[in-house]
Amino acid sequence: MARFSVMLTLLVGLTCLATFIKADGLTVEKQLELLNENHVKMQGMFSAQVTQLEAKVNRLEALEIKVQQQEFLIRAMQRDSSSRAVASIESRSAGSNATLRQGTPQIPRSCADLKSMGHVSSGLFSIMGAKSVEKVFCNFCKQSTDSGFQTWIGIEEVKSSPTYFMVQLVQNFRQQNVPIPFDVESVNIGKAMNLKTGKFTAPRAGTYFFSFTGWVYFPPVPLKDDFNVYLYLNGKEIIRGHVNEMTNNKQVFGELMETFAMSATLTLQPGDQIWLMVVYSSPNLVLAGSNVTTFTGFMLQEEISQSVKLSF
Repeated sequence: MARFSVMLTLLVGLTCLATFIKADGLTVEKQLELLNENHVKMQGMFSAQVTQLEAKVNRLEALEIKVQQQEFLIRAMQRDSSSRAVASIESRSAGSNATLRQGTPQIPRSCADLKSMGHVSSGLFSIMGAKSVEKVFCNFCKQSTDSGFQTWIGIEEVKSSPTYFMVQLVQNFRQQNVPIPFDVESVNIGKAMNLKTGKFTAPRAGTYFFSFTGWVYFPPVPLKDDFNVYLYLNGKEIIRGHVNEMTNNKQVFGELMETFAMSATLTLQPGDQIWLMVVYSSPNLVLAGSNVTTFTGFMLQEEISQSVKLSF
């Protein structure tokens, strides 16, 4: 547009010059007058062109300022959008972490439960099995219906409270059909074993192991004698240990003695009771004291699912 205006101005100037040349027959005064008029016209035209060019420059400068302002606003919006995205991610992450930190009243029973609680990183986790705590590998890269989403690793030995004991006889014992009381407890963690009554009361559901070792005094001239000790669960015979003759003629402090032992692994419920009882003994036989007759027991595995009181 500016180039067209300049060309137009030049064309007008040439027209004026041509007019001046055609006026060659005029007087000097008349020619000067024409030249002056043409000069004034050209000045006016050039002045108008300069004004137009200045206006265009101003508009271009204003447009450049607007472009710079738009670029600044775009960069500001991009920074704000990026900041909001980062804040949103951090907020979700913080919310997820807060949820995991706060925990849940529900005990997870599977990898699907863990996923619903917000866990997203694959790894080894503890879950509640049918009876005990189990270790599993959860692959959260897979869907819960995919093969390999949950892989069973094994059982975790978790006990809400330890239970084990060892008790001994100091005094000889010969009574029949009553629970055998004991005199000394070497250890009685959990206090499930009662020395006076001779009864063990299971504090929690689980699998327990019991072992009894007895020494029996025989008379100086042993006959065909018989001595029997039963282990009872809630009044029901579980296992029997007995000795009915001298097999090794062992002498301790001048006394003839014979040993016997028995053991049992039992699944018990809370409140179940275990005890030992001499069911039959020949008149001359005695269960020896002196700390040589011992009864031990301990919890092998607890059914922790019954002990934990949280909701499922």
